[in-house]
Amino acid sequence: LGVMGWRMVYHMQIELCQAYMDNWWSGMLGHFMITPITTLEFIFGNLLIGLTKVFIVSGMYFLLAKILFGYTFNNWNLILLGSCVLLLFSIFIGMITLGICLIYQDNAFAVSYLLPDLIVLFSGVYYPITIFPTVIQKIMIFFPTYYGFEILKAAVGQGSVNLLFAVGTLALWAIFSICFFLYCKGYAKKKGLFAKLN
Repeated sequence: LGVMGWRMVYHMQIELCQAYMDNWWSGMLGHFMITPITTLEFIFGNLLIGLTKVFIVSGMYFLLAKILFGYTFNNWNLILLGSCVLLLFSIFIGMITLGICLIYQDNAFAVSYLLPDLIVLFSGVYYPITIFPTVIQKIMIFFPTYYGFEILKAAVGQGSVNLLFAVGTLALWAIFSICFFLYCKGYAKKKGLFAKLN
């Protein structure tokens, strides 16, 4: 469940940055920018690709758990709830990394690989966050991934469910990510960064 949740966060957010950067690297960004595809359609289309990958990867993990270990998951409600928390957060973190890529292009693409992995690691995917320094523990309670992984752990009797904090942190990240992305897009337009193709 930990690896599955990790891949959820990774695949959903990386699709947004990867699609944009592919256009940048191929020198097609100018052509892409004049298409009738809106930003919302671009984000939605790439999230569908990410979701497809998530379903395939999750299906493989559940199948391997059954075949290799003979393990049967019983508490599907908590698995689905924890997965939804992680998927929603991955969209928000994807919008943040996409915003960074709009401004810094090649120099920022590594962030889209590094950021979700660090967040997941510090969210207690395999170990409780109590093993980390106190400052990291206090920071991570503001990340929905902490609550998402706790819900997944609760599905196998290892964690706790705090739905109020999960929803509250998701709402805060939703507001921040949308505002951050719109700011980055506006800044990139103002500075003419979309026109400066490599």
